[in-house]
Amino acid sequence: MNDRDYLTRLVLRGLAERRFTLADPDVRAVLRGERAHEIRRRVLPVRLRSEPRSPTIEGIAAAYGVEYQIGGGKRERIEAGAFTESIRSRPSVALMAEHSWDLGPVGVAVLSDSSTGLRFRAEPWLDTDRGRAFYRAAQSGALNGVSIGFVADEVVPECGGKLDVVKRGSVVEVSLCLMQANPGAVVESVA
Repeated sequence: MNDRDYLTRLVLRGLAERRFTLADPDVRAVLRGERAHEIRRRVLPVRLRSEPRSPTIEGIAAAYGVEYQIGGGKRERIEAGAFTESIRSRPSVALMAEHSWDLGPVGVAVLSDSSTGLRFRAEPWLDTDRGRAFYRAAQSGALNGVSIGFVADEVVPECGGKLDVVKRGSVVEVSLCLMQANPGAVVESVA
């Protein structure tokens, strides 16, 4: 594991455990992939707490083997195991709301693979307005769609180029959303 991956994992875990915030310029630098070699040498602030575990949102971030519309007259299907390497190298990613990168994450999602789909277990940040709002929407059942942001590392076109079959990809984020492209990507439980 290189310095950047190691620090990104530490920062996401630290943000989830509320040991530091996105207001810290060093934290933002790590998430942008900058200055990893400098930051690893310093000690990041740590506060110990005896609070109960954060609430969680769990479900399927991407169902495998399901064809769905991605726009421009094209369809997409993600093959089982497409994200295995990605999960191994980066098991935690940002939990976003409607892919709103400009507004930042609303929590952290831990990924796992199954034969039917890419699974996630997310901890929303309830100390932020957006984190609380999206958690409550998921809790009430008003928000049950999930989508992923990913880089398609290996795609095989089929059906005359109208269907992209994703064989290998790198997950960047998991988003809670109102209308997901992949119909099997859903919130299954909120605790």
